[in-house]
Amino acid sequence: MDKLSKIQQRVLSVINLYPEAADDDAVLLSNYWLTYDGWDESKSLYWNLSRSTRPETITRRRRELYNLGKITYKKDKLKERTEAFNNERNRQAVPWL
Repeated sequence: MDKLSKIQQRVLSVINLYPEAADDDAVLLSNYWLTYDGWDESKSLYWNLSRSTRPETITRRRRELYNLGKITYKKDKLKERTEAFNNERNRQAVPWL
């Protein structure tokens, strides 16, 4: 059995409670921040974000869970992710002269 990091465990917990979080960054991030980072709606956006787990960290842990076979994406979402990745990779590629 794979030992999951604390953030991986938290991300998996959010996805188990909100299955759409596997496919939707906004659902994942908002529920993660509300549940684990003590998001305080009475405080400013800056105050909350400066104390919250970085979005890149949370979404990276979700990708790791996918690669470990702990979660799945909907087929259409997986296709969208793959196309977006390929488009970005091709856009950023530096042509060799």
